[in-house]
Amino acid sequence: MDYLCRIFLIILFMSINGSIFMLIWMLLKKLCGKLLRTDLIYYLLKLVMISFFIPVIYIVFNIESYKESGRQNYLVFFTKTMRLIFLPALAIIFIMFLYEIFKCIRGINKLYIIKEKRQEIDAHTRKIYDEICDKIKIKRKPEIYKLPNTTSPFIYGYLNPVIYLTDDDMEDEDLRIALTHELFHYKKKDELWKIIANIICCMHWFNPLAWLVREEYKMWAEAEVDFNCFKYGGFDIEEYFDGIIHMAQRVQERFLNLLSFAGSRSQLYKRAIIMSKYSQNKIRPLILIVIGVLSVFAVVFSIDKTSDAAGYIFNGMYVNTSVEFKDEDIYYGDGYIEYIRKSSDIKSEERKVVDAFARDEIDYGDAVDIDLNLEKNESRKVIKTYLNKDKILLFAFMMEEENTAVRVEIYEPDGKVRCIEADYLLNYMYDVSKDGNYEICITNIGEDKLKITGSIVYETR
Repeated sequence: MDYLCRIFLIILFMSINGSIFMLIWMLLKKLCGKLLRTDLIYYLLKLVMISFFIPVIYIVFNIESYKESGRQNYLVFFTKTMRLIFLPALAIIFIMFLYEIFKCIRGINKLYIIKEKRQEIDAHTRKIYDEICDKIKIKRKPEIYKLPNTTSPFIYGYLNPVIYLTDDDMEDEDLRIALTHELFHYKKKDELWKIIANIICCMHWFNPLAWLVREEYKMWAEAEVDFNCFKYGGFDIEEYFDGIIHMAQRVQERFLNLLSFAGSRSQLYKRAIIMSKYSQNKIRPLILIVIGVLSVFAVVFSIDKTSDAAGYIFNGMYVNTSVEFKDEDIYYGDGYIEYIRKSSDIKSEERKVVDAFARDEIDYGDAVDIDLNLEKNESRKVIKTYLNKDKILLFAFMMEEENTAVRVEIYEPDGKVRCIEADYLLNYMYDVSKDGNYEICITNIGEDKLKITGSIVYETR
């Protein structure tokens, strides 16, 4: 179960990382619209989509935890509350992926139906098609057919896309616009990027920004094609959009919102706005460098702060909320067992206590590095000092070998001993509830010799 929780935790940090980049992209587009061109905004949006697959904050947090504890990080065990949240969320992701697979299978069936109905294009259309491919430098030309009863030209397929034209006669200028438009979609591999956008929505279904990314990509993929038709296809802006509107008008009104080529009225309007607002801009290298540097600093700062916040949040989940114990009551935690005993119940003959390693003082923000070799029943005092309340002790231990067991004993000022037993790994956060003298011992309760490494950190929550 913990492995499944870890998978969702990684996805959660992917989502946080992608959201940071998405917010930066939206801010750049808003504040620097006159300095950015359509193609640059489009490629930056692709980088945003990639960022939804990189759990940068998770990696940073694990590195920081690694530095603090030597061999260990805090994100190992998951509480029952976390499982109740993480596992159903992961199940929804799995269901959504199954639905996407179902849609792909249905698309394959649709492809077979299309193949049966498609028709060869005439020689004149083939000539225009070849001219356009040569002009925009497409060496591996996709197949092209006519498809009866279709409302507009479109490209279909993922690995080997095919362009389909309507079976009615089109004017040469309209035909050139349609073919150039679809060939740029092919050149930019937009069909594959649409799959990536769908995967993002499946993985991050709980994140509204992930759904926004998909909608923005649909718009900017079309806008990028419009820009390329203007920049490299040789069409004037007015000529290009007049051609699209002309083709849309040839279709009955009830089909207008279903056009894959022209899109809905609102989408077509937005594309025209983008073309007029961004396509005429010139890219200024100095401005791009400044924006790039500021973006990097913003990302690093956001990741650093979010990583710290995530550390406190997730470590806070490991705190045992049942602070009132009766003698001999046992709390079965995640990966460890915790219970309360009286100091008089810890019999000295049960173990061999060594005091030589004990720290007589530990300050706020200080850390005690642990690197011990313990024989069976051997115990070491690692801390013997005065601690202030409302602070916490963070324990992060790892045993060198599996099938080993360790007990951490925290001797509190009121005579009680809080015992935490763990096998192989221990991540634990202890609230210092009273001012007073505390002793902390580590005991080998396994059957074999034990080597344990890690740290105890004293800080505020």
